[in-house]
Amino acid sequence: MVCSDDVEEYDMSRYVALSYCWGGDQPNKLTQENHGLYKKKITWESLPRTIQDAAKTAQVLGFHYIWIDSMCIIQDSKEDKEAEISQMTKVYAHAALTVVNKRGDKVTEGFLHPRTLPSGTSSIQYRAKDGQTQRLTLSFADASKREESSAVNTRGWTLQEYLLSRRRLVIGTWSTEWLCRREVDGHRDGWGASYSYRSRAGLPSDHEGAGWAGKGPFGSKEAESVYSSSFINAAMFFSVNPRYPSGRLNEELVRDSWYAIIESYSWRSVTVSEDRILAMSGIAERFGNLIPGRYIAGIWENMMPASLFWMKRHMATDRPVEYRAPSWSWISIDGQVEHPITYDYLCEIFSIEYMLENAEALYGAVRSAALHIRGPAFSIEWRYTRQDGRQQEDKELQEDLSELRWFRDGSDDPQDPQLTVYLDAREQTTEWREVVLLAYGFSYYGSGFRHSDCIALTRVDQVEIDNKLRHRFRRLGVVHFGKTSPLPRVESWPVSSYYVI
Repeated sequence: MVCSDDVEEYDMSRYVALSYCWGGDQPNKLTQENHGLYKKKITWESLPRTIQDAAKTAQVLGFHYIWIDSMCIIQDSKEDKEAEISQMTKVYAHAALTVVNKRGDKVTEGFLHPRTLPSGTSSIQYRAKDGQTQRLTLSFADASKREESSAVNTRGWTLQEYLLSRRRLVIGTWSTEWLCRREVDGHRDGWGASYSYRSRAGLPSDHEGAGWAGKGPFGSKEAESVYSSSFINAAMFFSVNPRYPSGRLNEELVRDSWYAIIESYSWRSVTVSEDRILAMSGIAERFGNLIPGRYIAGIWENMMPASLFWMKRHMATDRPVEYRAPSWSWISIDGQVEHPITYDYLCEIFSIEYMLENAEALYGAVRSAALHIRGPAFSIEWRYTRQDGRQQEDKELQEDLSELRWFRDGSDDPQDPQLTVYLDAREQTTEWREVVLLAYGFSYYGSGFRHSDCIALTRVDQVEIDNKLRHRFRRLGVVHFGKTSPLPRVESWPVSSYYVI
């Protein structure tokens, strides 16, 4: 093991990076205790199979150095982790290539094994026009899906490793693939035909190769289209390529790229809860070249208020016990989120105050954050409905987890406001409570049919702000309703301001 300050700069100009899944703890990872020993010697037998195979691959390709997270970051040092994570953008962007282990779920499994064909595969020989005998291999489409749903495509950290890398050597169970930002099609061997998609992002033709031409890092379970994948790859290309000014990308493309990344990333898993924001800090840093303004806990200030209206895509999970982001950020919850299209915004942002965990990590974790927002608001009563342990994982959304009531003009008889509620997370109590519906904007369906979109807020505490006692709120979820709701039109709601934490 060598440190960057132990060798000449030109010696480190060409190195390989590794993208893989740990699949559990690594007993021989770099620690403060073995750091000095590893600088002198690391026995080959002590290395897990995947790291051995990665080192062999780098050596065969003519490289002297390889960067591996478990061996290059002191795993029990918070200071070293923070320092190295802040350098992830450079590590993968500057690597000559990234070797991707798409074959194994654990670091102990390795990836340099004899290749076997998937079950259900048939091979036939045929004579080509030139008289040569060729072999055609046919397999079920499900085999391709299994390849794409490998563990490396489901982990949070590996998404930015994919997007930041200039070149990738992807070694899978049944194929090996070479991908480069400067090529449209790339190269793929093994069973299965190569696939490529031309950009539909409206870019000039010479930009169609700006990021592997739609070969996105999205697992088969993700609802990621070729269209948005092209957007992402084009945006990443412009963010790192000095030959093209970022101004040639329009705001809509950048916005859609960012939202697609969030949808893909939020579906993935991270072992450590606090890493949810850290594992995409490198992507955020690159997008900082395209989006002006501050980046706060996964949300760009310049994209507000649009970026505040995200919603949980699947069934709610428990809210994390430890604080990791304000409630108005998707980072604050677990699970996949999406950004519905909303128009005619009704709310406005007054101010945002926040404190970073590390003042030098501009794209890292926040210690606290408060949003001062103003818009039409209306109060109703709401309570969470427990499911008594029933499993409903197949259900897309979860409006059935809420019960709402509204008392019209002081009446003692509650009315059903006929709202659809999408919760961010499960709540700890089923008691009735007052909830503020902060009107956000409108969404339109077919023939001009309009829905009113709101963010649901619940009161948390009361603190002194600007020498006045003010209530602070947290976000519960999002709400929308149509013309069948008995609630007054949002245009008639009184305008109020709220501090949301």
